[in-house]
Amino acid sequence: MCETGEVKNFFKVVASFGLVVLAVCTTSQTVLAVGSSTYPATDVTQQGATLNGAVTHGNSDYVFAFVISTSPDFSAPVYQFSNSCPDPSFTMIIRGSVGGFVSAGTSPISFSLNDWGPCTDGTLAMDGSNVKHLDPSRTYYFRAGIQTGNDSCMYQLNCYDLGSIQSFTTRAAVMPVITDTTSKNVGPDSATFASYVTANDAKTSVSFEYSTELNFSNSKFSAAVAVLKGSSPTQISIPVKGLLEDTTYFFRSVAKNVYGMVLSTTQSFQTRPPVGISINEAAEYTNDPQVELSMSWPPDAVSMLISNDGGFRTQKSYPLADKIDWTLVSSGDERLPKNVYLKFVLTDGSRTSVMSDDIILDTTAPVITTATGTSVMSSRGVSVQSVSASKAKSAKLIVRSRDNNSGVAALQVKSSPSGKASNIAVNKVGTVVISSTLRTSKKILFVRVVDRAGNSSTGWKIVRVR
Repeated sequence: MCETGEVKNFFKVVASFGLVVLAVCTTSQTVLAVGSSTYPATDVTQQGATLNGAVTHGNSDYVFAFVISTSPDFSAPVYQFSNSCPDPSFTMIIRGSVGGFVSAGTSPISFSLNDWGPCTDGTLAMDGSNVKHLDPSRTYYFRAGIQTGNDSCMYQLNCYDLGSIQSFTTRAAVMPVITDTTSKNVGPDSATFASYVTANDAKTSVSFEYSTELNFSNSKFSAAVAVLKGSSPTQISIPVKGLLEDTTYFFRSVAKNVYGMVLSTTQSFQTRPPVGISINEAAEYTNDPQVELSMSWPPDAVSMLISNDGGFRTQKSYPLADKIDWTLVSSGDERLPKNVYLKFVLTDGSRTSVMSDDIILDTTAPVITTATGTSVMSSRGVSVQSVSASKAKSAKLIVRSRDNNSGVAALQVKSSPSGKASNIAVNKVGTVVISSTLRTSKKILFVRVVDRAGNSSTGWKIVRVR
C-alpha cells in the first residue's frame, strides 16, 4: 500500500491493450470513485505541458489518472513501451494514488510532462538523459479520471471514470534569442562576457566565442553555461582568462538548442596594458615637472594611491583613471631619475604591491658654441624639407654644441625666420660636432639644436654660407 496521504508514481511502464501505463502501487486495492473533471492544460511549452483536473472520491484510497493522445479518440500514440523506447505507438496513462485515511470530496490533480519521458530500460524518469518530450506545434488531447475498479484492470481505459476531453497545442519550435551582448571587468589578461538569452522553452546552452581577428579565424570558446529554460530573458555572464595584454578582441554569444544555433552581433573590446604606471607614455626624459601618468589596474581594483615617495608618506588617493596630471618633486636640473610610486586598493580593502616608473627631468637647454657654413659644388648633399635644393650647389654645415644631461637629440635647420624647420638626428651626450652637407644655394641658414628632453638652444643661430 502507498503511505498515508502520499501521492506516488509507478516507475514501471507496462504495455497492454495498446496502452502504456505509468502506475503507482503494485498492490491490489479497492477504490471508491464518484467522478472526475478535466481542466485546461497550463505551462504549455514547446515540448510539454502540465495536465490538470479534479476527481470526486469517497472516504477511501483512490487512484487518479491522465490519458494523453495525439487524436481525440485516443487511438494515436504518445509513447511506446518495448524495453528500448523506439517511436511512439501507444497511448499513455499516467496514474497516481492517494492512500490511508481520505475524507470524501473533490481533490485537484495535476501532472507535468515538461521533464518526463521513457528511458531505454522501459522505466520513466524525470530529467534523465533519455527523456522524450512532446513535439513542438502539435495538438494533444487528454482526459483526467479516477479508477473505478481494482488494479487487475488498471491498464484499460474502461477501468476509469474519465472527465471531458481537453486539448492543447505545444508552442512552435523557436531558436533562442540573444540581446545586449557586452563585455565588462576588462583587465590586462581577462574579461567577463555577458548577454541576455531567452531560451524560448527549449533547453539552451550558452557560450561565448572570441578572437583577435574580426573573421574569428583563430577563435576560442568560453565555458558553456548550464542549460537554460523558460520564455524570459536570463542574464548570462562568463569570465575568461589568458587574454593578451593591450589587444583588441572580437566576441559574440553562441546559444544552442535542439532547433539550431544562434549568434549575437559581433562586439569588441581592448584589454588593458600590463598592470602598472607609466610617466609621459614611458618617455625617458622630460623638461617639465608637470607630467602625465598613465595607469592600468587589475579587475578587482577600486582606487589608487600615488606618491613621489616610495614610503607613501605623501601619498594621494585617486579614483581609477586611465590618466592623471602629476607634479614631480624638483630641486633643479638632475641627472638621476625622478620616480613615481603606485599602489591599487582592491575590493577587499587590501593593497597591491608597489609599482613605479621613472623619468629624467632635464630643464637645461643645449648650447651651440660655433656654427659655420661653406658652399660646395656637390649634388650629394642631404635634401631637407625646409631648404630649397639645387643640383649644382650644396652647403656644408659644421655645428659644435653641448648638452651634458639628456644629450643633443637633433640639429634643426630652416632657410628663413618663418620657415618650417627640418631635423637631422644626432642623439649624443656631451660636446658634439655635427657635420652635414645640404643641397641648397641659400646663403643664409638658421640652425639650433634640441636635446632629448625637448629643450632647444636659445634662439636660432644665423649661419652665413660662404
